[in-house]
Amino acid sequence: MTFVMRQEEREYYLPGDVPSIVRLPKMNFLAVQGEGDPAEDAYRQAVALLCAAACAVQDAPETGRAPASHGSYETPPLERLYLDKKQWLLLLRLPDHVTKREFDRAAEQVEQDCGGLEFFTYQEGWCVQCMHHGPCDDVSAEVLSMEAYAASQGYEMDLSGQRYHHEIYLSGPDCPAEERRTVLRRPVRLSGQKDDVNRLSEPEEQLYDVEQMQAGIQAFARQHGFSQMEAALDFAVRHHARQYRRGKTHVPYIYHPLMVACQGIALGLREDDLLAAALLHDVCEDCGVAFSELPVGDSAREIVRLLTKNTMPGESAEEAKKRYYAAIAGHPQAAVIKILDRCHNISGVATGFSRRKMVNYILETEKYVLPLLETARENYPRYSGPLFAAGYHLKSVLETLKAMLERKN
Repeated sequence: MTFVMRQEEREYYLPGDVPSIVRLPKMNFLAVQGEGDPAEDAYRQAVALLCAAACAVQDAPETGRAPASHGSYETPPLERLYLDKKQWLLLLRLPDHVTKREFDRAAEQVEQDCGGLEFFTYQEGWCVQCMHHGPCDDVSAEVLSMEAYAASQGYEMDLSGQRYHHEIYLSGPDCPAEERRTVLRRPVRLSGQKDDVNRLSEPEEQLYDVEQMQAGIQAFARQHGFSQMEAALDFAVRHHARQYRRGKTHVPYIYHPLMVACQGIALGLREDDLLAAALLHDVCEDCGVAFSELPVGDSAREIVRLLTKNTMPGESAEEAKKRYYAAIAGHPQAAVIKILDRCHNISGVATGFSRRKMVNYILETEKYVLPLLETARENYPRYSGPLFAAGYHLKSVLETLKAMLERKN
């Protein structure tokens, strides 16, 4: 199935005519820098270079230069950052699964004497945006409206040497000027606050780079001869592609199993089946994968089976939950992974959950996960160190969340 960026990410590509505040995650782009009017040769050549590179990236699975699981995607709309009055940066968005390595291979195929093609990573953060209809010669009315709306919401414009006026051209070049649609976007920050304060609210993905985590896990698996873990890593990355964590931060879902595995490594766990299961613990439940398809042995498959939620015929949700946690409590490795899983999940509920969901998640953690932790510490002494550290983290975050909720009452 073809991935259509503007449909999958409507909040970024299809805003309303009325201004709104949005927080943009880190995104990767094909980029070409230049200067001049869109009618000039430099601009047209830059567009041609971007389109050629995009085609090369899209063809990568067919040519064997990328995994076939990456699938196809529709070339996203052309975007432009205004670096100053003359210079611009033209952009074509890349799907999250396209890596710098695949970009480098594509760039080799389309080298032209037309300025440098870049793999550009940009995190806009908080912005105000709206849809503009008609020619882009004069967008001053919308810009004034955006500035007024931002001010009414407690924000101020934050144009700088690293944050720019941004336009996304949704209509093709053959579209009549009066029918064209363009997303207008400008960076904002909370009024009276400096950049370093605004960075405190950036999504958790900023803490760790997904590609670096993936490379680190692969190196660790090879160093220790963990063949199941290495196979599980590739399998999880492929099957969680195009999935995202809950909330508005748009963090790729693969960040979660990678983090659970990294927690296990940092806590000294050195078991191939356990770490492989940590990477795979959500693929059957969230990706429709059969247990028999998992590229691991029976031990790791059993761990994943225990960690996969299901409801039996005639069983209530609460009955299913009790059965689920009871089964996990009887398996040491499944118990450890579940506790690490909850440690990471509960760390992000403040940004991804509504107040009601946050309260329910805290209650579930206290009712099921904390007793699971105590059972595991009592019954599985070989994991006492990792369980102590994970338990301290879990309880500390719980107390912080409860204090935060009480202050909001």
